[in-house]
Amino acid sequence: MNMNNYRVNELGFLVPLNGINVKELRGDVMADKKIVYSWKDGCVHCSRLNDKFSKLSSVVQENKGHLIALCSGESVHWQYMLGQGISAFPFLEFYRDGEVVDEIRGNSVSEGQLGEKIKDFLI
Repeated sequence: MNMNNYRVNELGFLVPLNGINVKELRGDVMADKKIVYSWKDGCVHCSRLNDKFSKLSSVVQENKGHLIALCSGESVHWQYMLGQGISAFPFLEFYRDGEVVDEIRGNSVSEGQLGEKIKDFLI
């Protein structure tokens, strides 16, 4: 994973920079332990999860994982989402060694359940 293709936002998420292409993004996502969080501006549930993720991002990093955040308003992020068939927000994909091992679609999980899912994934 080329960290020069990312910036860390105020919540501690890795955010792909505009120079990255979809192929590079997919390759980065598939390596190691990743949680990919796709969200949409104006989504109320996404906003609530942003607050929860800001508390969990340090836990993810301590456990050698990466939390990549994608916003539907960014071109490359949106291309990735379309390629993955993402249409419900928020959407989380849990990757381990290139395989999706779990996912959460829409607001089907509470903030408390989210914390437990992330902790279970990192173990």
